Amino acid sequence: MLRQITPISYFGQREALIDDLWLLLGDKKFKQFHDLFGGCGSLSFAAMREDKAQKYIYNDSLPMLKFLWDEIKNSASLLINHYTSLAKTLKNTTDDRASFYASVLAHFNGESSDTRFKQYSQPLLFAFLINFAKDNMPIYDDNKVLATTISPCLTNNEIVEQSEQFRCRAIDLSTMLAQHNFTAKSGDFNDHLDDITADDIVVLDPPYPQQTRDIYYNINNEDELFTNLTTALQRLAEKNIPVVMFYGANNVLLKNQFNADNTNLQHLIRLAHHPLFGDYLEHAYLSHDLFKSLDKLPAHIMTYESSFDTAKEMTDKDCEAAIRRLQNSVEMPETPYL
Repeated sequence: MLRQITPISYFGQREALIDDLWLLLGDKKFKQFHDLFGGCGSLSFAAMREDKAQKYIYNDSLPMLKFLWDEIKNSASLLINHYTSLAKTLKNTTDDRASFYASVLAHFNGESSDTRFKQYSQPLLFAFLINFAKDNMPIYDDNKVLATTISPCLTNNEIVEQSEQFRCRAIDLSTMLAQHNFTAKSGDFNDHLDDITADDIVVLDPPYPQQTRDIYYNINNEDELFTNLTTALQRLAEKNIPVVMFYGANNVLLKNQFNADNTNLQHLIRLAHHPLFGDYLEHAYLSHDLFKSLDKLPAHIMTYESSFDTAKEMTDKDCEAAIRRLQNSVEMPETPYL
């Protein structure tokens, strides 16, 4: 069973990718592990747990995540105590928890100066708001202001359990960060490319095509993101830097697929599972050198061209046939919803 390390429970949690990532990378060790769309940190922290590199570089466009990891590394005890206190207040607010949550959100966004929350840091408030948000989705409005709502029908037991999970995971993560060379950054992923060498590994897990824009901070134009990714992949290919990328689910238009000729990537599809949506196809890309080093692909992963015409758009019928083919190849274990 997969164990969640990160204390943030994000929609689209990436623990389900971890086992496949190690299958694709094999036993290789790297000088630096670059996680350039780090999100809730699942991939970086899992890599640290497996000692995949000498140094770990995490980046995300949302600054609050960098601040949270720094706070967990440097003052985990205070953060945990404050989180526990805030969760306890939520639990004891039995009459209108939605209003209490909205007050925390307003204070976080600088729309109020509620004295109840002045002792709490912004990263702490962010973690609280996401962990108790509906579907754990970090919704933003057009002005990049956090606009989450509370998860409906929260029970006392769920609040207590979530608070205890945060405490345990924050302690574990704090210990691990102290034992590894880890740097958290926030900014444009392109700014990191010059520092990457052929001894490193780059893992890219950007927002997928056709995903809702308002759940990603600083991602306003998917076409622009695709263009920037293509340019970045070409730069990495020129330097022979190994890359693993996950980008797209089910039917992905040809315009949102990457050309192997100028990116040095092998296009793969993997059978994935989500507790809300069931089985689906996830698109992955692997540097040709990494691909050639594999003895064979796992039964639930195959090359894109083995199921689809690379010159034609994917159809729903073709997509469903590929899912059935992969389902018949292996019995998919249910991934725990973390």
